Amino acid sequence: LERQYRQLVEENSGRAVDLARTVSDVEGLNRDLGVHYKLSDTIVAAIEDLETQAKGVQRVSIKSGGIKPEEPFNHGDRKKLAAVGGFVGFVSGFGFVVMLCSLDRRLRNSDDVMMTTGDDGLLGVLPTLPNNLADPDQAAIVAHCVHHIRALLQFAPGSEPRKVISVTSPTSGSGKTSLTLALGLSFAEAGDRTLLIDCDLFGGQLSARVDAIVKRRIGQILASSTEISEEQIDQALMQAAHQHKKIGQTLLELDLVSEDQLGAALDIQAQSRLGLLDALGGEDLDQCVAQTGFNNLSILSVGAAQPYDAGRLNPNSIRRMLSAARNRFDVVLIDTGPVPSSLEASLMAAESEGVVLTVARGEERPMAARAKRHLESIGATVLGVVFNRAGHRDLEPYSYRPHS
Repeated sequence: LERQYRQLVEENSGRAVDLARTVSDVEGLNRDLGVHYKLSDTIVAAIEDLETQAKGVQRVSIKSGGIKPEEPFNHGDRKKLAAVGGFVGFVSGFGFVVMLCSLDRRLRNSDDVMMTTGDDGLLGVLPTLPNNLADPDQAAIVAHCVHHIRALLQFAPGSEPRKVISVTSPTSGSGKTSLTLALGLSFAEAGDRTLLIDCDLFGGQLSARVDAIVKRRIGQILASSTEISEEQIDQALMQAAHQHKKIGQTLLELDLVSEDQLGAALDIQAQSRLGLLDALGGEDLDQCVAQTGFNNLSILSVGAAQPYDAGRLNPNSIRRMLSAARNRFDVVLIDTGPVPSSLEASLMAAESEGVVLTVARGEERPMAARAKRHLESIGATVLGVVFNRAGHRDLEPYSYRPHS
């Protein structure tokens, strides 16, 4: 009996749990049904409003105190409002454009250059080089622009012509090396004995473009490493020139050197590159300068100089080298690094008789202004600014159109 009673209790307990779950489910369904009823009422009310508006009938709500009926709308006011709106829109758009232009700090044209560096400081402009450099019309325009800049540099009223001119820029890639080389060719074509000096220790692009290497002479190496005298070297040079032989072969025939000594000297010669540092160190300038293959145009290459050699430069050695260059050449053009970041550019600019600042379209105005202020602060004479990669509108005052 007790066992049956417990079995009956367990069955009733299970039924009670099932019944409680059923009641909970029913209550949840009732809540969901109430939400659906409310949503249905809202939808029905919205449909009624839409039907009423479609029939042209508006609901009227009464406010306490009442209001006065509005006056009929005047179409003249609509025109005034439209005019005012259009004016405001135009002014807002114009102001937005002006604001964008004021925020754009790049050099876009020659007017920007003059506003940034001074109204009277523009020497000339250079166009963007075309893809087809063989085009005679384009070549004539570029040549005319370069000759125009060269003529202004030659013109120095009331004083001696400027012989030593440095070319620099605010940043690398402005085209200063191309300008230096183009001006050198222009001066040389005009009959001036012209020397190009590559003093850009970081870039050295002028030396790479001209590709002129000066090796130390074998006679100098042997004179410093053996017991051969300068007189014996001179006699061997004269005999070698007369017999159309190399100096080394002549020295061997004269029994002045051995084959081992000559081989060692040739190894030293192969590893030596005379250039800027040698000329600054006291070497004869004529021994360091190379011919370019163009009449009246020579180059003092960067040689074996490295960027860290900039610390070895000093004003005294620069003055001594430039003094020798003035005596030997009519025009000296120095390609330097950018200012104010380049130490060699500042030193060369301060010792030159004038500086040409090259800027390019797209460069930042503050950098161009800072470069000019730096040159003036170190006592350099800024001859003017050349605007590179100029557009067609900027070329009009400085170039010409060939006759068809």
